[in-house]
Amino acid sequence: MKRTSFSLLTIGLIVLLASLFFHDSTSVRSLSQVTITPTAFNYLPFVAKNWSPPPTLSILLGHNNVEQGLFLDYGGDMDTEVVSVGSPPTEARRTGNSQVLPSPDGNQVADYYMQFRADDGAIFAGDPTTRIRIEVEYLDQGTDTFMIQYDALSGGPLGDGRFKDTGSVIKTDTGRFQTAVFTLCDAYFANRDHGADFRIDDRGDGAEIIRRVTVTLLPLPPGPAVINVDSCGASPWDTNPDSDAIQTCVDRACNGDTVTFTSGVHSPGYQGYRVDKTIFLVATTAKSDLTFTSTDPANHALLQATADLKGFVVRLFARSRVPNPGDIDDITI
Repeated sequence: MKRTSFSLLTIGLIVLLASLFFHDSTSVRSLSQVTITPTAFNYLPFVAKNWSPPPTLSILLGHNNVEQGLFLDYGGDMDTEVVSVGSPPTEARRTGNSQVLPSPDGNQVADYYMQFRADDGAIFAGDPTTRIRIEVEYLDQGTDTFMIQYDALSGGPLGDGRFKDTGSVIKTDTGRFQTAVFTLCDAYFANRDHGADFRIDDRGDGAEIIRRVTVTLLPLPPGPAVINVDSCGASPWDTNPDSDAIQTCVDRACNGDTVTFTSGVHSPGYQGYRVDKTIFLVATTAKSDLTFTSTDPANHALLQATADLKGFVVRLFARSRVPNPGDIDDITI
């Protein structure tokens, strides 16, 4: 077992990003500390085709589901019921939250999940890509949580990738439909999760009302990707809040990728990135070998807290969302 310290160079509520690497026993001022337990995983083989963007897969849920390459399952613990919600009323489907819902096969099993199969002609066994984005349009009713369990290359409770958890979504009871985005770096999608590829887990702490689910296949980069936060809408040249845009780009990063912040501390007109919400370097599921740096290590990037920020500018991981923090390793800042 090893203990790894991940730290941030801070000046008050200002963060300067350079190329600093804190790993293993490095002694520095630490904002976060985590114990790392190495885990042996069984990795599945896949061969990617030459990339050609496939159509987006989607399903609009209701009494008659509108399925476009994405299909809803039923039976066992995955039965759902049709509901009409909102104004004007719109159809959606609700999970069981441990209740037994009516099923075409008449089973009496308590229901927790909403389970989906992707068209095998679009994606199967990591072909043509292992990187996908799942968008779930849900009714933000209550303050309970939900997550996705999916067929992955490795990991998960069985070690072979089946039923691997994403991070949790925590609802805030706004009463409106919202969209949760899950970026998966290691999707296998070979119908190994009870014949399906992924499922929404209501966790038994409150039913989930889902209106639409969309799956977008993302191209596999030829090597580790470099993601600049400005590509997600952040800008260090104005005074607008940047936290949401930065977090979006950070969440897209996969193991081995680099996230960059535009340098400019010594440039006229450079304002720095305005942080109004804490940025989590790992906000969904455990990742490793991530690098966060400025575009020019000799000319730092600046992250500056706004007056309404509560808490840190940056933290290593979101405790309430990441299911496996012990697997986080090798974070370079």
